[in-house]
Amino acid sequence: MSIPKGVALITGAAQGIGRGIALRLATDGFDIALNDVATKHEQLAAVATEIERLGGKTCVVPADVSEEDQVKQMI
Repeated sequence: MSIPKGVALITGAAQGIGRGIALRLATDGFDIALNDVATKHEQLAAVATEIERLGGKTCVVPADVSEEDQVKQMI
């Protein structure tokens, strides 16, 4: 059992660079909070499943980071 290095909040985590960063940090021992807009919930869930298969800990936090009130609720 490894000790988590910390928690990383990754925005845009449903695909592309955000997904890649989330997977890499999970592999490196970080717990991951995955964020993207609510319409990408299925994609976020798929990334969460990948992280869990790697033995990582994760949660999905849908929010639009261009909306201040949603960012406040996310954090």
